[in-house]
Amino acid sequence: MRGLIMGGRGKTYCRTAGRPTFAHSLRAEPFRVREALAAMSCCLGPRIADDLLGRAELVLAEIMNNITEHGPWRAAMPFIHVRVDLTRRGLTIALTDNGTALPDDCINPRCLPDTTPMAEGGFGWYLVQDLTASLAYRRAGRRNFLSFEIPAEAA
Repeated sequence: MRGLIMGGRGKTYCRTAGRPTFAHSLRAEPFRVREALAAMSCCLGPRIADDLLGRAELVLAEIMNNITEHGPWRAAMPFIHVRVDLTRRGLTIALTDNGTALPDDCINPRCLPDTTPMAEGGFGWYLVQDLTASLAYRRAGRRNFLSFEIPAEAA
């Protein structure tokens, strides 16, 4: 499959010939996040190992759901743009959005949160950091830019 697929749910680009690439633009809404993850699985799933696909889905779900849940939107709901490229080392992923900035300490290295008593929250960015490499974030104007790699072999 190759080409741009457009519809009411956003825009998707899927290239499976040569170096596989997936790109998707979506409104920051929970249902749209699920659609984007399903589209990525359909596009890249046949070309990558199940373990690598599962780690990519987990990391992207955490990040995109954080964008939808933690942003106090003013005039309009943000848009998320995600691109996933298959490389020899694994997946290279870049996300941009026009939501609020990440908190200053968000991508600082984290330890596994205390689990006694079991509290809700605190595991998301730990999982993201544990499953990715080369995690980088910057804010430019009103846009967030986040990029990282998911290694082909799990750590």
